[in-house]
Amino acid sequence: WSPAGDWIVFVAPVQSARRLWRMRPDGSARAPIGRGAREETNPAISPDGRFVAYVAAEKAFRRQLYLRRFDGSGERILFADGDGDFPVW
Repeated sequence: WSPAGDWIVFVAPVQSARRLWRMRPDGSARAPIGRGAREETNPAISPDGRFVAYVAAEKAFRRQLYLRRFDGSGERILFADGDGDFPVW
């Protein structure tokens, strides 16, 4: 849930991988968050609701932390020197 309670961020399968999605609590406005080029899991919304931290896997058994704006833009890696799981703000 977003801090204001107006969005839910979740992961759903798309073709052969899982991607980040968002929707309103009533199920409306469902949309992907960004284009996603890798397996995405474990989203965590920032306290101000502007960003989503998540875990992405480009290679099997490698999990790296990424950050993306809530609108889907501005993706960047946060932790590339090792594996990470379950981001928490």
